[in-house]
Amino acid sequence: MVDSVLLPLCHRPGDKPGNKFRKLFFLLQLKPKVEAVYGIANGGFDDERFPAAAGPAGENILSANYHFDATSSAVKDIRQRFQQKYGEPMQTAAILSYQAVQVIAKALEDGKNADPKALRDAIAKVTVDQPLLAFEGPISFDDTGQNKNAIPIVMQVLSGKVEQVFPEKFKTVALTWPAVPAAA
Repeated sequence: MVDSVLLPLCHRPGDKPGNKFRKLFFLLQLKPKVEAVYGIANGGFDDERFPAAAGPAGENILSANYHFDATSSAVKDIRQRFQQKYGEPMQTAAILSYQAVQVIAKALEDGKNADPKALRDAIAKVTVDQPLLAFEGPISFDDTGQNKNAIPIVMQVLSGKVEQVFPEKFKTVALTWPAVPAAA
């Protein structure tokens, strides 16, 4: 028995949620003896239709990726207003865009200059204290332009819903282990 299987499950433009998991369904037909099936940067986990589309084959699967902070009341409010206005859930990609606008606005406020180079320099120095993604610390950038405090979040499909299971501070439910799909 192996501990886990790591699947690079990629998203193709125009894919329906169930199509993102062809490799997974093939793997499950082989009935592997593993303790976990783990995807990395799996876009399906940002699509709230995924658990229903994957059915039992998706139950218990893990993934690590960026994710909105499901424990944040500010994020819950933003997502609720988005749902009311557009009639569909606000996905993490949209939260990233929302946060990017906040970063630019803060840089414009701090730098007081909309010249592209001045704005770029102000963004490099900006600190946004309330990130909308699940990571500790403010948004601030290192010398390479990377957010110093960004971390991946481990998610798991449980009871037909994508849940955050690690790190502890951001978990919405406890991790289920072994993490073998129900259809395996």
